[in-house]
Amino acid sequence: MYAPRVPNLLIPAEVLPRLDMPPVALSTGAADPVWLDLPAGRFPYDHRAAAAVRRARRTRPVLLAVAAVVFVLYTIQLAGAAEIPAGVHLFGSAGLCVAGLARLSWQVPSLPVGVGGDVYLAAVPEPVAAQWVARNPGVLLVDRRPVVRRFRPRFYTAGAVLFLIAAVQVVIVLAVGGVSGSAWLAAPALVAAGVTLGYRSVPFGHVRFTTGSQRPAR
Repeated sequence: MYAPRVPNLLIPAEVLPRLDMPPVALSTGAADPVWLDLPAGRFPYDHRAAAAVRRARRTRPVLLAVAAVVFVLYTIQLAGAAEIPAGVHLFGSAGLCVAGLARLSWQVPSLPVGVGGDVYLAAVPEPVAAQWVARNPGVLLVDRRPVVRRFRPRFYTAGAVLFLIAAVQVVIVLAVGGVSGSAWLAAPALVAAGVTLGYRSVPFGHVRFTTGSQRPAR
């Protein structure tokens, strides 16, 4: 069985209905945990981590509101619709930075993340991970977060080829037509899209191309 330096757990979808969670905190292994209702399910955390999660939940609407205000201000400024005072820009940007840094400081590494129907738990203390694996046959130790691709590799390969061909055609058309200026930006954009799709077609060990594909080996 693979044993990563900092254990990460992958709970397959078929294991979730019969999951037997140890009564210890996922974050520290402490007894008497606080059970948090999260999007991926109900999981145990120590009191400090639970408080951090709750603070992050409370600040999320504020952070989104500040980000929206800053975005609107910069949009108005760029559109030339109005001149926004520098002090307002500074206040909004500072508020966004402070809120973002505060939220980052409250992050809990082992919060569950849904991955193609499975649940991934990162950086679980080794004794806690051992209990989860022992109590739940089918729970896996993995070295990194799995990635689920929506389409099969040939879709991404075909897309990469088409984008790269389009990039070459754009360069030829612009060069023959003597076009200059921002139109040339289309070529690198198409190349970047092609390279991205090509990368997504690579069957790395942590990648599954459909929800039902084979999971990482134990």
